[in-house]
Amino acid sequence: MAKRRKLHEISLEDDIHYRGPLSYQGFQILGWLCIVMLFVAVLLKIEARLEQNYAERFTSLSNTLQVISSMSLPFLLVANYAKILDNAEGYKKQLIRNGGAAAGIFLAAFILYHRYVPVE
Repeated sequence: MAKRRKLHEISLEDDIHYRGPLSYQGFQILGWLCIVMLFVAVLLKIEARLEQNYAERFTSLSNTLQVISSMSLPFLLVANYAKILDNAEGYKKQLIRNGGAAAGIFLAAFILYHRYVPVE
């Protein structure tokens, strides 16, 4: 009978790599599809307000699409987390780059807001 190897005796080269059913790109696609479903739900609600005969038919579909669309944020967060962990250059550089980009977008929006929106 073969002797069982201890966990600390196994190198990283011999370790198995788990490949889930979806990559980060699959989660991104699901997240964006959920956002599209939110847009379709909004269009159905607008149509239901304009035409009363559509209101009975599409109320349950609109509610279902809104519930599904609430899953967009978790799907996109999982995709971003997987992308950060899988990056070859390290997560610190990527977090600094993304943080800098977010700060730049905030600064540009702040400057544009205070430049073109009159404050009374």
